[in-house]
Amino acid sequence: MTADAERFRILFVCTGNVCRSVIAERLAWRGIRARLGDGASRFAVASAGTAGLGGSPMHAYTRHALIRLGAYTDGFAGRQLAVGDIDAADLILVACAEHRDGVLMMCPRASRRSYLLREFARLAAAVPPSSALDAVQRVRDAVADAARLRGRIPYVEPATDEIGDPAPDPEAFLACALAIDAALRPV
Repeated sequence: MTADAERFRILFVCTGNVCRSVIAERLAWRGIRARLGDGASRFAVASAGTAGLGGSPMHAYTRHALIRLGAYTDGFAGRQLAVGDIDAADLILVACAEHRDGVLMMCPRASRRSYLLREFARLAAAVPPSSALDAVQRVRDAVADAARLRGRIPYVEPATDEIGDPAPDPEAFLACALAIDAALRPV
């Protein structure tokens, strides 16, 4: 098995890659490390923006919200979404339908691994537990099962699953981070 086959790569996407996708990336990484300890090294978590500017710092309110939720903030540089990011990802979780549309316009073959974050959380909650002992294989099984469940669980208006851009104040960013954290817990 190659090193890439032994790793599971998650990509979070929003518009500018300074707020929602950064929050999701850092909170997901915090959760993976808490659950898997040393096994977390088999997972890669990244973020990018459909209109992101390479090298941009995270928004100051993003940093504040992440610190409040116990996630690390060091070493971040914004990235513009690229086809290579999409191709490398095993799971792509986006903030809004427009982001998923952007991902699929760039790479249509990513449709079975691209979801709104809340959509994937709903689908993952309906996925039966994997019998695989390996954490990476369990997650691969869950992504495949979620793709099969699309259209088979009760319909939810896609706008309900969106995580909107926060208003420019610290409390709105914290509320956005709490909503993302809640969506990530079942994932």
